[in-house]
Amino acid sequence: MKVSDDLLFTAIESHHWDYPDRLIPSEVDSLHSDGIVAIKNKQLKNVFANKVPKFIVNDMNELHVKWKVIEEFYGKESFSMWIREPLINQEEEFLQSQDGLLEERYEGLVFDLNQDHFIPSPAHRVITVESDLHIHDLVEISSSIWGYREEDKPVIFKQRKEFMSKWGPDGGFTLAYNKEGHPVGYGYYRFSRDHEVLYLNGGGVLQKARHGGVYSSLVAHRLDMAKRAQCRFVTCQARVGHSAPILKRLGFQAFSTYQYWVVNRKAQAVLISEKK
Repeated sequence: MKVSDDLLFTAIESHHWDYPDRLIPSEVDSLHSDGIVAIKNKQLKNVFANKVPKFIVNDMNELHVKWKVIEEFYGKESFSMWIREPLINQEEEFLQSQDGLLEERYEGLVFDLNQDHFIPSPAHRVITVESDLHIHDLVEISSSIWGYREEDKPVIFKQRKEFMSKWGPDGGFTLAYNKEGHPVGYGYYRFSRDHEVLYLNGGGVLQKARHGGVYSSLVAHRLDMAKRAQCRFVTCQARVGHSAPILKRLGFQAFSTYQYWVVNRKAQAVLISEKK
């Protein structure tokens, strides 16, 4: 049976907002209306926490109307946007006029588990993080990749443990090890609320271990996890020219592309005050 485009778009994009109610913090507000999904964190003033993962318009009149909705929702706070291509004529020029900056392009990728796809065996040992020892390895590898300070590791350990306890079977982390038994990469995953979709939500691989199949092994492990959980799809938004080519070699198909914009509301406020 042919899968509708709307179902595929939702499976790809909803990782931004498809959380169980118990896991949505009280400081997070969301806006769901026709063609718009927007998320706002009242405590975190950054564009990773404040984002518009869906913004669909059909003409410039609709763009101006919906933009006012977004402006009222965020006030003076900056935010990011994921805009599905193709854009309407003059949409990019409009976003630039609102102090928007095009940062990246992403591909919306889907692995359909109902199709007869071959799931490769991991070339590295990969485990699902469960024990305190696993969490310790997760903290060590993520600290090495992202440069966390040594004194922050106990706090990160506590956060990761609390995260896993709260998430339970709905999400977690995977770890890849080299032949010497040292962690060299990790991945993050989450199931949709109906457990029809497994979302790949990023991760990292040590610089010295890249180009050796670690990333592919982490993906293969999660594909197998999704199949055993009887999911329908595994999806992600992958950076063009980075992780996207690897995922497509593993059997993912591209169904959409996205422009990732950051809108600097503070720059707009300064411009308005100068005009006054």
